[in-house]
Amino acid sequence: MLLGDKSLLEDEIQESFSEAGIAHIIAISGLHISIIAEGIEKLLQTRLGQRRAGRLSLAMIWLYAIWTGGALATIRAALMLSVRRSGRLFSRSYDPVCSIAVSMLVILLIEPLYFLSSGFWLSYMALIGFTVGRVIVMRMRVIPHILRRWIASSCGVMLLSAPIVLWSFYVFSPLSFLLNLWVIPSVAIVIGASFLAMVFSVISPGSAGGFIWISKAVIDSYRAGSRLFSRFQPFLLTGRPTVRWMILYYLILFLLWLFFSRKRERQRMIRSLSVIVFLAVLALLPKNERIVTFLDVGQGDCAVIEWEGSVIIVDAGPGFDEVLDPYLKRQGIRRIDALFISHPDSDHIQGAIELSESGDYDVRCLILADQEAHYNEHSRRLEEAVIGQGGEVYRIRAGDSLKLPGKDTLTIDCLSPSREYEETNDGSLVLLFRGSGASFLFAGDISIEAEERIVREGWLEAAIEVTALKAAHHGSAYSTGDTFLEIVHPRLTIISCGVHNVYGHPAKEMLQRLQDHHDPWRVTAENGCIQIQLYRHSIQFRQFRDPGG
Repeated sequence: MLLGDKSLLEDEIQESFSEAGIAHIIAISGLHISIIAEGIEKLLQTRLGQRRAGRLSLAMIWLYAIWTGGALATIRAALMLSVRRSGRLFSRSYDPVCSIAVSMLVILLIEPLYFLSSGFWLSYMALIGFTVGRVIVMRMRVIPHILRRWIASSCGVMLLSAPIVLWSFYVFSPLSFLLNLWVIPSVAIVIGASFLAMVFSVISPGSAGGFIWISKAVIDSYRAGSRLFSRFQPFLLTGRPTVRWMILYYLILFLLWLFFSRKRERQRMIRSLSVIVFLAVLALLPKNERIVTFLDVGQGDCAVIEWEGSVIIVDAGPGFDEVLDPYLKRQGIRRIDALFISHPDSDHIQGAIELSESGDYDVRCLILADQEAHYNEHSRRLEEAVIGQGGEVYRIRAGDSLKLPGKDTLTIDCLSPSREYEETNDGSLVLLFRGSGASFLFAGDISIEAEERIVREGWLEAAIEVTALKAAHHGSAYSTGDTFLEIVHPRLTIISCGVHNVYGHPAKEMLQRLQDHHDPWRVTAENGCIQIQLYRHSIQFRQFRDPGG
């Protein structure tokens, strides 16, 4: 907390403080800089006078900022302190807005990419929150004055930083506000006692013990609070907010600040409240999104379908912690309405097992292929996990059709398997999703022979022209044959495979067949996550990595 060195800090403590929303105390920030600067200046004033003490303390703060690593929050605090002290030295009044603007300008001139850093925005939103909180909360006279003074700053920081926290981490805990009510004012005790302990340890080591005890007692209270916090885990998983939501949110806060900080004329009050209500209604309009996302999970398959409030996952291979879990949290997803597993090989089911056993998600329904060869240790473990949380398990075959409750705009047809297969790949579920003028075909790991059987038995209509085809078996040479492509004729073929995989997927022969049929394709190993979003009159295809970039 004094030196900015976290190398000796236990990972458990860092994680606990981060989850509790008090990790800012172990980084050198504006709070630390202001406390240390004021302490140094008061010590020097008795001998040097106010002006000389101010100059010398400012120089010492810059040396301190550089010595502790020159982190973004530290440099920002030193810049703002410089603006404030400079104004005092030249007999100018301090303008916090000017101070914030100057520090932002200097930092962005030095490193423009900080503009894209969540740490940059969290630092400044917390700073602005101190001012906004005091303006808004202190005007709420229904709250006792002493309580208002205590909660104003913490409330403002929480309000201003919440959208940035959700944008970066997808979760938010309102109870961190309560813990910060104690942490923020008591940090001065820790820093002051620790600084005095360092000074007295040089003069008389025995006399430093009392200061160390005070500092340790306060820090122990932080640890106890963060442990209690982690035990209850009061997190709100809302997902990443849209830019529109964030703009509307900050507009509402701005109007509230305007309303409380200016003269409360009746006409201005009516206008402000009318605009706030209008913006709130816009922000709360229900989302009606239809998105199909093919995640880049390496050598495996995983697709997430978000359809008018319902969520369907088709296969979930490796990379749950690195890919699927962060994506679901980013989208604010906790409930999985249907989980389809084409076959129980680990590259299709491992992530589904981890998802179901994590305790973070509610899997309502698990759908497997009705195949004897698919009964193995993986499928049994997944079934037990889903049933254990109250979900249902179904096994389906070709000819079965499903609809989600209340979702007449999406139908799911099973095209295979129509019989028993000894080989698990050919017994894969082949699923056709249709809705809103689009269709998506998931072919599992079937071979060309199984594809031809689907066509021969009439499970596919002639020339259906699907919007997207998830190519079978990760782009194997023995899948996605000519007969299948003639019927399906996809607008886009998605090939899900790992970078430099040992199987050589996607195979050159398979890519040649796509090229012969003039069917475009994308490969997750090259293009990353591939997303298809349906609008009322259009379809948008997106990829998240440029192989040539």
